[in-house]
Amino acid sequence: MKLLFTNSGTKVSFLPRRVAESIPFSSDKFPEILNYFSLQVNSKEAEIISEEIGYCESPNLEGEEKYCAASLESLIDFNVARLGQNVEVLSTEPGKKQEYTAWSPDHMAFEVLNIKPGPAVCHFLATDTLVWVPKKDQDMTP
Repeated sequence: MKLLFTNSGTKVSFLPRRVAESIPFSSDKFPEILNYFSLQVNSKEAEIISEEIGYCESPNLEGEEKYCAASLESLIDFNVARLGQNVEVLSTEPGKKQEYTAWSPDHMAFEVLNIKPGPAVCHFLATDTLVWVPKKDQDMTP
């Protein structure tokens, strides 16, 4: 399951669940959102909010399971409900160029990206992407 967080360059925190759930988050509530944050309709912030809502309301791609979490608690709840509690969160970080041809063809990065060993994995994942996967010994049978 791939979760994408856009890196604004500004360090921010998740809102507590009770605060996040009190803020409307849908295209039909867009004027209320702008009013809540005292934003002008033509501001950069309004544009970003509109794009995020559009992404969250867009249909899933085939095989994609998408969730737009407004709080850290809801993000964790979503993943625990689907993957259980025995999970590993993988993230990307910039570093020196690596040779990926020596990696096992079963490496999780190749599975998530649906690629074979060889391509540089870092070129396919944004630096602010998280991938949540069940640990190998966990039974995912419903």
